[in-house]
Amino acid sequence: MAEGLMGYVAPKVISWFGLPSCFGEQERFELLKRDIFLHEARFEDLSGLWAINSRFTAYAFNLDKILEYLPFPRLAGVMVLAKRLIDYICKFCPHNSIVHTRILNEEVREIFREHGIVVLQQNLDYRPKAFEVLRRKLFPLIHPEERPVRKFVRVHFTEDLGCRATIKIEEKEGLEIFIPGILKDLSLNGAGIRVPDSRLFRRLALRTPVRVYIRHGQANFQIATAFVTRRDEEKREVGINFNIADETFISHHDAHILSRVVYSHLHEFLTKKIKAGHQKIFEFRQEAV
Repeated sequence: MAEGLMGYVAPKVISWFGLPSCFGEQERFELLKRDIFLHEARFEDLSGLWAINSRFTAYAFNLDKILEYLPFPRLAGVMVLAKRLIDYICKFCPHNSIVHTRILNEEVREIFREHGIVVLQQNLDYRPKAFEVLRRKLFPLIHPEERPVRKFVRVHFTEDLGCRATIKIEEKEGLEIFIPGILKDLSLNGAGIRVPDSRLFRRLALRTPVRVYIRHGQANFQIATAFVTRRDEEKREVGINFNIADETFISHHDAHILSRVVYSHLHEFLTKKIKAGHQKIFEFRQEAV
């Protein structure tokens, strides 16, 4: 891995040029917590949007907003702009994009449809309509059938970050066993842990109840009850799950610390800029000294 890389997140991405004003920072953060990064694309970002295109990316383009950046009169230049936008979209994302505009013109609608691009002639400044388009038009473009729907986004850590996890299990005879591990990822309802010791790894069967102690930098917290829900024999990794809203799984105090750890890494992504050729916008790195 690149020097200084501490970790990353890998949410589904919706990049929206001319993002409706109803999607403020709080709404975008709530979506990011649930594994959807709603990127507010700007004119200077257009040259680099191809860099984040994948099967889990969707795009929306506000035709009216793009018109504001161009020098020719709005009405006279609509068809010229529409053709330019079609050329741009067809280079990399005709299958996972929508265009919306308040311009109620049949020629505008037909020119996009001729190229297989969905166009919505609606005013998305109206909050319920904007959220409806997000749910019904954009979410389905992110291939939900190919990737498990996650309730919460995962934050992945490199081993250089030094995050540690100790798994405690109790044998039937009351014997307590502590299994040291390396924290690989964390979310509000689960964690991934690598167990270097193959002998201890074999003690972690699916559905095993565990207690987990986690250290992330200066933050220390524990998950009182969790269950092993995933095992990777080759990598010697386990996935554990718990319910953050239930104090039988994790105390309110520890849930607050866990949330703070996850959220501290998520906040910075809301303001990240996308540059041409830059595909790693979701990494967080150690600051140079």
